[in-house]
Amino acid sequence: MFSVMPRVLLLTLISLVAHPAAAALLGAPTVVIPDVPSTPDGFIVNDLLIDFEGRLFGQQMIVSLDSGSLYQDALGGELPPNPAFFPVVPSVQSDTYVAMGGPDSNSSDDVLVVGGSTEFPQSGGLKQFSTSGIDIAWAPATGVILEDRTGFMVARLTLSDDANGEVFYFGNSGGEPRSFYGLIHNGVMCGICPEPSSGLMALLGGVALLRRRAA
Repeated sequence: MFSVMPRVLLLTLISLVAHPAAAALLGAPTVVIPDVPSTPDGFIVNDLLIDFEGRLFGQQMIVSLDSGSLYQDALGGELPPNPAFFPVVPSVQSDTYVAMGGPDSNSSDDVLVVGGSTEFPQSGGLKQFSTSGIDIAWAPATGVILEDRTGFMVARLTLSDDANGEVFYFGNSGGEPRSFYGLIHNGVMCGICPEPSSGLMALLGGVALLRRRAA
């Protein structure tokens, strides 16, 4: 099982390019590993946070796994769980879901799930939200206006500690869309940065192939 010391591990992720000051996502997304009660054995909770200026619009994400799985609680779904269930089924707190600002239905603003990703060629064209992978697009619900936030939670991904693969994230704030790419290693999202060029993507693909052959 992944060892976290202190109990919350903050992975500040590296940006490959400098962005001009503008209403947009500020830097790369950040991953936090929280201590969530009753997380099933063998799974690690990853919270994806963003900082942004201007108004937040659509978000998209693809999680592609070479091994391992995503935790999907029997009482969970695509959206943050209702905290009324926590005393009865504590494990639902560790469910995998997309959010708009918080880890439960009280702290998150309302979310509209609109389908699968349209920004990444890795998308199969249809929404997927299962133990084997994710392909989803979501946004603030109709009438919800979100502006100028830091440490804003957009997703919780609970991964098995043998999960390896890739994550693609797209965010649009202030009308400035940006895409990011990262790796999943032993159940932890790491190295999220602006999506690389096609040449660097080919290099990263070669590294991933070597990793799979060595496994």
